[in-house]
Amino acid sequence: MSEKKSMESLAPLIKTVVESGGEFRLITRGTSMLPLLRDGKDTAVLTAPPERLSKWDIPLYRRKDGSFVLHRAVKVYGDGERFDARGDNQTVRETGVPVSSVIAVMTAVIRDGKRRELGGFAGTAFYMGRLRVRRAAARALRGGGKLVRAAFRGKGKGESH
Repeated sequence: MSEKKSMESLAPLIKTVVESGGEFRLITRGTSMLPLLRDGKDTAVLTAPPERLSKWDIPLYRRKDGSFVLHRAVKVYGDGERFDARGDNQTVRETGVPVSSVIAVMTAVIRDGKRRELGGFAGTAFYMGRLRVRRAAARALRGGGKLVRAAFRGKGKGESH
C-alpha cells in the first residue's frame, strides 16, 4: 500500500513528471467534482497543461492561499492569462485564476480500473450536457420541495388543503 503524501510535497513531482511528457496519477479527494470524480475512489490522470487553456479543461492549480484545486475551467479570458473555475458539484465560480498557477491538466479518469479519456469535443459536450441536465433536475427538485413544504404548511393546525 502506498503512503499518503501531501499535495505540498507532490506538486514539484507532478510538475516534473508532466513537464517531461509523462502522466501523473492521483487519487482524488473531495466532492466538488462529483459526479465525474468520487472522493477517494477515482484516479485523475494528469498531463502537462496545453499551450493555451480551453473552456472545459480541468486544471490542477494552486490558489493564493496555498491550497490545491482540481476544477473545471468554465471561462478563459481573451488574454489567455486568467480563467474562471468551478467544481462540477458547485455553484460558486472562482474568478480570475492566473494560468501561471496551473500545474497540470486532467486528461483522463480511472474508475473501477477502467480508463476514460476526457479530451475531444464529443466527450466533453456529452458529459457537460449530462451535467446540465443533472443540475436542472437538482434545481427542480429543490424548488419542488419548497412547493410541497409550502402546500403542507399549516396542516395539522386545523387547516385543510
